[in-house]
Amino acid sequence: MYLTPEQIVGANKAGVEATLGLATTQFAAFERLSALNFNAAKAAFEEGLVRAKSLLAAKDAQEYFSLNAAAALSPALLRRVVPYRIVTFGNVSLPVQQLRLPRR
Repeated sequence: MYLTPEQIVGANKAGVEATLGLATTQFAAFERLSALNFNAAKAAFEEGLVRAKSLLAAKDAQEYFSLNAAAALSPALLRRVVPYRIVTFGNVSLPVQQLRLPRR
């Protein structure tokens, strides 16, 4: 069986449309991930400033080390890290779910 020019053009057009759809999906995912990372970095920087100021305000070494240990073992840190990981995984896995590969 020979392929007609119309069939070749149709196959090429479908391939280009699939590639453009994939590129659009990937750029949207990259945009979401970039915004998430920027917001996380900004929040971490702000929290680091607050922590550094509190450590600088310590009166003696004992207070300094107790503040440092309390911040390192803070459950608030875990409450921020776990949702970040979940959202990051969702942003990465969503484009894979949106792919619609042609069936053979």
